[in-house]
Amino acid sequence: MDGEIRIEKKETAVELNGLAPDRVRSLRVYANKKTDLAFLSDYPEVEELFLRGDFTDAAGLNGLHSLRKLVMYLNLPVDFSNVRCDALEILSASCAVDETFSAFFTENLRELELSSIRGLKSLSFLEQAVGLKKLYLNALPGVEALPDFRKLSKLFALNIYELHKLRDIESLKDSAVEYLGFTLAADKLSGTGIAKILLAMEKLKGADMVYMDRSSVRRYNVVENILKKEGREELLNYQMNYGNWKKL
Repeated sequence: MDGEIRIEKKETAVELNGLAPDRVRSLRVYANKKTDLAFLSDYPEVEELFLRGDFTDAAGLNGLHSLRKLVMYLNLPVDFSNVRCDALEILSASCAVDETFSAFFTENLRELELSSIRGLKSLSFLEQAVGLKKLYLNALPGVEALPDFRKLSKLFALNIYELHKLRDIESLKDSAVEYLGFTLAADKLSGTGIAKILLAMEKLKGADMVYMDRSSVRRYNVVENILKKEGREELLNYQMNYGNWKKL
């Protein structure tokens, strides 16, 4: 990162490594007290931004017309309805998500990560991210169903991790997903049901299913045997960790 800002209760420390604010291209900001993002107007050329802490609004993002990558770990609920980040291509979020989050879904957004969001129950809002190509769903304990992938026709890489309550994955059958990671997920679904979904995915080239369960390979063995009978066992030769997903 070119620069780092730490906002503490009594003082703010700014380290730009000798750069003028308007020359900073990548910036990390930590806030240990409630603060807005108005100060970002001093950094108009930022392309990569990392935010962690007690931010109260997101309006300050609107002046970052070159912002292409945004990572957010937000402790407070934020209204995103007025956000305009038209150049944004990559978004990673661990924060409260409501209907205003879709303000980030521009035609340029191609990669999205949602992580450790306990209050999130529905993923239907993702259906508005029509340009999305890669999606990573991580540690979403309240989610029981995947979005309607027919509305995400460009999505080719999907990584699902720790969605234990997931029970409805039917929409995968109508998806354009080519590469699938499925780890510690859908605890109540049978191996037979999961195998049927995989076989129905017309564009699927590889599925990493080995660690569906933490301490048992029973469901994986069922999936493997069914795919072997159908002559499709090669689908399971694929490995998808986070690094692989990023490189796709």
